[in-house]
Amino acid sequence: MKAGDNKTFNKYLRLVKHIAYECPIVHISDTFYKLLHKHVDHEVSGVSLEEDPISAYFGLEVCPKVLNLPSDVDKDTGEVIREYDSFSIEDVFDKYAQSQVELKKLLDGIFYQHGRIRPHERILCWFPKYLEYYRDSYELVVGSSDEDSGVLKWTEKLYLGIMAISCYKCDYLLNILEEQFVLVGGDLNWITDGLKKVDPRLAKFAELNEIMAFKPWILHTNMLEKLMKTDEISKGWNVQ
Repeated sequence: MKAGDNKTFNKYLRLVKHIAYECPIVHISDTFYKLLHKHVDHEVSGVSLEEDPISAYFGLEVCPKVLNLPSDVDKDTGEVIREYDSFSIEDVFDKYAQSQVELKKLLDGIFYQHGRIRPHERILCWFPKYLEYYRDSYELVVGSSDEDSGVLKWTEKLYLGIMAISCYKCDYLLNILEEQFVLVGGDLNWITDGLKKVDPRLAKFAELNEIMAFKPWILHTNMLEKLMKTDEISKGWNVQ
């Protein structure tokens, strides 16, 4: 393989590994783990079968065990061997909320929407009820499609999130939102070139965004009026 081919090979092999280890749906995880297991020993492979860390603060040994991870492939049957013979998170008890949570159903829904169980969602499984509230709140605020996004388009809401996260230099959340933005049809130029390429009407939020991030106490009605004002660049927003 050429150097460029090696890079592409490892890029896609890492993607295969992500799905193999981060998918709560067993038959999907099995399919990708078999593919990973087949190619991981290739001479140019830079990917291993070891589970990747999910937190800089908590080791894998103490993180919530919410996925029965693949560990090997049976040489005789070709079937995937899992860490545990018996494993269920169908209905778990949250000792903090003192209530039952259908965690498997919750994680399946997250996977269907985002294609993975992301590290922060794995950590939030320590508090299943909070994870449920988190997911419900996200869907109410952002929506899951343009049909249920309200006045703002789905991509516009995600871009406002990108603007907010950019103020705090949190690369992890920024990468997640940028990925979602592009996957749902957002203009890549908005990411690469910034506000100069953004819809001028949406760019009106830039000043308000920085004030809310760093000096929310100076927020004044005049700033909101700027959003509502139509000028030569763009139409104003209607708060009704």
